[in-house]
Order: sequence, then structure tokens, then C-alpha cells
Amino acid sequence: MLKITAEEVNFIIYQFLHESGFNHTSFVFAQEANMHENKYNSYKVPSGLLILFLEKALTLVHMETHLDDSDELRICKVPFSLIEPHNCDVFVE
Repeated sequence: MLKITAEEVNFIIYQFLHESGFNHTSFVFAQEANMHENKYNSYKVPSGLLILFLEKALTLVHMETHLDDSDELRICKVPFSLIEPHNCDVFVE
């Protein structure tokens, strides 16, 4: 079972903004999200955690998109993007 809370998401977003040098944005976000009350403030999480989670999620979507009817992974020539629509071009053997 998965459990994701808004507090966890806010903490990871705040960390991303802060690490990326968006000082003003991270300050304003901290105020809006009441980060001073966030129970995860004392946690030490790896740098780049938001990007890591997005990469893993994109990998799963990529695999789902390229599985054929027999659950075999088709090899695609086109890169997979987080935002751009994917137009698959599968290698034919």
C-alpha cells in the first residue's frame, strides 16, 4: 500500500526549490505551506529526491507504454519525456 501526504510532498518540493537556488520562491512556498509546522523538517533526505522520484515514475510509465500484449518490452527509438507527447517508433527485428 502507498501513502503519500501533502506534508511529504511539500517538504520535497521545498527542498527542490531551495537546492535549485530559488531562494525567494522557496521562502514564499515555506510560508504558504506552513513549513515551520512540517513534521519532516528534521529529516535528512538525499539531495535531488524530487528528480529521483520523477525519473522512477517516468521509467514505470515508459515500461507500461512499451509492453506488448505478451508483456514483452518493445525497444523504442524515441526518447521518453516527462512533458512531451510520446510517438513510439519501435525497432523491428
